Amino acid sequence: MSDFDVPVKTWIRSDIYRQLVQLAKDYDTSVAVLVAWAATNSIKARPAPKRKYVRMTPELFERLVELAKTDLTTAQIARELGVSHGTVDNHIQRARSRS
Repeated sequence: MSDFDVPVKTWIRSDIYRQLVQLAKDYDTSVAVLVAWAATNSIKARPAPKRKYVRMTPELFERLVELAKTDLTTAQIARELGVSHGTVDNHIQRARSRS
């Protein structure tokens, strides 16, 4: 057991720790190495999946313009419509240039 294994035991549930100890034995490594591997390969460490493409239809554009007239931020409008805030910014600028 390495020096790092003792603190790991204090912040991991005991049943999980026992599983990690067994895995460490099976793979001839330490619990610390397994924890470090899990931390670097966790879902949080992976890049976010690409957003699916959303075509800006006339209806969606009208909804964007309606939302832009409220006090919502571009990020809030983007979440509401399922597009990026950059797309919202671009279309708001286009709408302003048309009027």
